[in-house]
Amino acid sequence: MKKFIILFLIIFLNLNINAYAWNPVPVSNPDERYTPIHLLIAEHNVSNGNYLQAENEILTILEYEPNNVKALLYMGIVLEAQKKYIQAIEYYKKVLEFNPSNARVNYYMGLLIINIGQKQEALNYLYKAGELLPYDPYVHYDIGSIIAADNNYTDAIPFFEKAIKIKPDLAEAHNNICYGYANMGDFDKAKPYCQTAVELKPENPAILDSMGFVFYGLQNYKKAIEFYQKAIDLNVEISELYLHYAQALEKITNYPEAITFYKKYLELEPKAQNKKIIKISIKKLKKQMKINEKLTQKAQQLMEEKI
Repeated sequence: MKKFIILFLIIFLNLNINAYAWNPVPVSNPDERYTPIHLLIAEHNVSNGNYLQAENEILTILEYEPNNVKALLYMGIVLEAQKKYIQAIEYYKKVLEFNPSNARVNYYMGLLIINIGQKQEALNYLYKAGELLPYDPYVHYDIGSIIAADNNYTDAIPFFEKAIKIKPDLAEAHNNICYGYANMGDFDKAKPYCQTAVELKPENPAILDSMGFVFYGLQNYKKAIEFYQKAIDLNVEISELYLHYAQALEKITNYPEAITFYKKYLELEPKAQNKKIIKISIKKLKKQMKINEKLTQKAQQLMEEKI
């Protein structure tokens, strides 16, 4: 009888436990146990470029868990991949509401906001990312790049210097320091940075172009032409290379070739802002060629008369 009572109590308690287990206090997401699965499916779809399907998976999570930070972050990434920048920014902002010191999201925000033209707001997020990620060279590099876009090389160069201090083989940062000093007219100071960039990435057309620009500024036009030619050989589609090449050829009075490259530049940039100036230059060069031709003919006549 005693054993029967104990068995009855165990069964009764188990029934109560089960009753409570199956009648819980309502939760925000009764299917939250499936959240990791939805996230995995979303990741898989993103890796295959199926952004809309990934978006649907994440929306399923957010329907029940609107404050799921990981889902909010993934949604921002998915929207950013689809170039839906304004929507992506809204999701990243929600993530930062929960964690304002999320370094990566501050970084993403800065890079995103620059795409919609809000430069100062973008920099504010990037400055914060730089504080949170002081040893990430790319954060400092990106800050410098945004500042340099306004031709403010004085303020941009220190950020590129931070980047190469952390990552000495970051060729693009060396190149940008070189380009900054060159644009400020300090070609001697620019030269070693460009040389380092060329050593690190000898087949980068933009870097070779910068090196050519430095030699052009140092009035070593033949050396400038050498680097412009190398850059064009690597990429025939970069229009500015033809413009720079033409300018250097003009300096060494190779007017026929200079005209050819000016025309090539205009073919690639039919709506170039400097189109009128270049056309005037071409006319001047053609006129100078005719003058030179007449002078050559006169010189030959004089020589024949002396003979």
